[in-house]
Amino acid sequence: MKKNKKIWMIISQLKKLYRDQKVLFVLVVASTLISTYGFFFFTDYFANYVEGLSNQKGDRLCIEEQLSEEQKEQFLAFLQDLEFDPIEEIVCEARGTQHVDQNQVDIVVKGEYHRNYNARLLVGSLPDWSQNDATVVIDEFKTVEMESDKSILEQKMMIDGTEYKVQGVCSILPEEEVIVPLQYYLKNFSTDYIEMEFNKKLTRKERKVYEKTLNLIVGNNLNWESPPKVWEVKEFWGNFWQVIAILVVIGINIAMLIEYLVFRNKRKYCVFSICGGGEKDITSIIFWQIFIHMWIGTISGACVAIISRLMIGKLEWMQHDNSVQLYLAAFIMLSALEAAVAFGLERKMAKKMEIYEVEE
Repeated sequence: MKKNKKIWMIISQLKKLYRDQKVLFVLVVASTLISTYGFFFFTDYFANYVEGLSNQKGDRLCIEEQLSEEQKEQFLAFLQDLEFDPIEEIVCEARGTQHVDQNQVDIVVKGEYHRNYNARLLVGSLPDWSQNDATVVIDEFKTVEMESDKSILEQKMMIDGTEYKVQGVCSILPEEEVIVPLQYYLKNFSTDYIEMEFNKKLTRKERKVYEKTLNLIVGNNLNWESPPKVWEVKEFWGNFWQVIAILVVIGINIAMLIEYLVFRNKRKYCVFSICGGGEKDITSIIFWQIFIHMWIGTISGACVAIISRLMIGKLEWMQHDNSVQLYLAAFIMLSALEAAVAFGLERKMAKKMEIYEVEE
């Protein structure tokens, strides 16, 4: 059978399938679209999750103790003498303590230092750790509460009755949270938890240097943590297998719908055989009919995912640096999976049907 004739027959089959079984045809496309969108969404999420774990290149030191004013002054002196080269970030907070903003909404206030916050900042800057004035970084959701006729960086917000100047806006934070300068936080807020992350794995000697000073401030309440590997994080695998299970169930439903539609057409494939179609020609038509039917939904789902990504912008839980390569890899993976499903269904049908024997 000539190539152009085969293409015409594949298109003709799809058109006839749409006319005869419009609801089921559209249902397959819609289901594939939704599963493709979900696949892209969770691929984005998991890629960023893995990237976040991979970026934790160094050890983490956690101090869990209710610090007195004297201890906080000593810790600030330690930071003043500290060479910040190996420090990736420092976060100070009072766990479980709530504050209220100007709208009497409960929020968490943290004092933070980050070496590189550019990927998270949408406008403005992160305060220097040693700033001692009432400035604050908020997330984009908080900007909704601000006055619309003023620039965000010119506005103020009240926390516990104190006025703060907005210095920056970042992408969505994991909780209802605002960030103030590290030194300002230690001087003005209760602190019972400090987390220091280093940009490398420290030697035992380097750990001892930090412990020697910090033990004098907080005693032995120091907990060292090494950066976890992806396969060591139970939360990652729990989420991963849940998502895989959902996508597998959707995929099985799509395959069953397509199988039903294909087997309804078995008489037509006999007609192709009578008209001179060979075994390879007919199985090829079946394969491409199945594959293109699913691929319509895949392309549509990919377009929806890309458009929604552009509309949403950059969020903390989304991959940023390699999103084009990531989406391309996801699309190729889905297409390969659909080709395997189409081949499997085509083989199954070829075994169950005697489409090449014609009775006179």
